[in-house]
Amino acid sequence: VQTGAANPSAAQAAAATIAGARSAIRQELERAVQGRLASVLQLAQQRLTLAEQEFARLDRSMSTRGFRAPATVVRDTTAARTRLDGARRDLQRGQQNRDASAALNAQQTSDGVAAEVRRILQAVQSMTTGVPPELLAAANDFFAGRYEQAQVKLGVMSGDGLPAPLQLQLSLFRAATYFSLLVHNGESDTLLRDSAMDAVKDCRRLSPSYVPDGAAFSPRFVKFYREVP
Repeated sequence: VQTGAANPSAAQAAAATIAGARSAIRQELERAVQGRLASVLQLAQQRLTLAEQEFARLDRSMSTRGFRAPATVVRDTTAARTRLDGARRDLQRGQQNRDASAALNAQQTSDGVAAEVRRILQAVQSMTTGVPPELLAAANDFFAGRYEQAQVKLGVMSGDGLPAPLQLQLSLFRAATYFSLLVHNGESDTLLRDSAMDAVKDCRRLSPSYVPDGAAFSPRFVKFYREVP
C-alpha cells in the first residue's frame, strides 16, 4: 500500500479546479460591479437632464417681458447654476474614470439643484402671474402625480382675500386632487368623493359656466365635474 505523498496529478487537478472557480467568481464580481456602475451613470445622467430641464423652464419664465428679477432670485439662480456645473464635472469624471462615487455625487447634486430651481421657478411664476406660490407648488405636485402632497398644500390654503379667478383655481385643484385620490384608492372612499363634489360646487358658485380644460385635466375628472349636481 502506498503511503507517501498524494498523487501529483490529482493535486494539480484540484488546484486547477480551485483556480478556475476563483477566476469565475472574480469575473462574475467584475460583471456585477460594471453593471452597477452602468446603472449609476445612467441614473446620474437622467437626473442631470431633469435638472437642466428645470433650468430651461426657469430661464423661460425669467425672460418674460417686463420682468426684473430681484437680487435674491439672481443670487439663488447663480448659486444653483454653479452647483449644476459641478454636477456635470462629477458626471464627466465618473464616465471617464469609471468612478461610481463621482456619479453618485452628480446624481445627488442634480436632485438638489432640481428641487432648488423648482422653488425659484414657483417664486418667479408667482411674481409674473400673481398666483400665490403655495398654489403653484400644489399645482406642480398635482400634475406630477403627487396627490397627497398637493392635498396637504391645498388644505392649509385659504381663499380669503384672493381675487375670484384665483379662488376658482384653488377650488378646482382641490376638486381635481380629491378626485384623483378617490380614483387612486379604488373609488370607495365616500369622504374623498364628497370632498371632491363640494369643491366642484365651490367652483360653480364662483363661475357657473366654467368647465375644466380637457387638455390639462383627465377626461374622467372633466366628466365628474360636469355631472356633479
